[in-house]
Amino acid sequence: MRYNLEKDKKNRILFKNSELRRKMLKGLKMNQFLSLALRINANFKLSEESIYLPKIRNYCIETGRARGILRSFKVSRMVFKSYASNGFFVGIKKSSW
Repeated sequence: MRYNLEKDKKNRILFKNSELRRKMLKGLKMNQFLSLALRINANFKLSEESIYLPKIRNYCIETGRARGILRSFKVSRMVFKSYASNGFFVGIKKSSW
């Protein structure tokens, strides 16, 4: 489990570093107010850049579980239930209707 978390951390850093550059190049490529030569150069650099983007997957920060993750709390559903019942999350209580 820890291996997956470490691998995911590296993938997130790699994605973050490449994302900003890719967005900048895409913006230059699509901007109609820039010269054609600059837009073609941006398109060329974008095509040169690696197509491989690491897959970002959400893992539970407590257990490392990859399924049933609540995005806003970054924990799995089972951990969320135990934390919520013990009062670790303010304003969350069990409801029934």
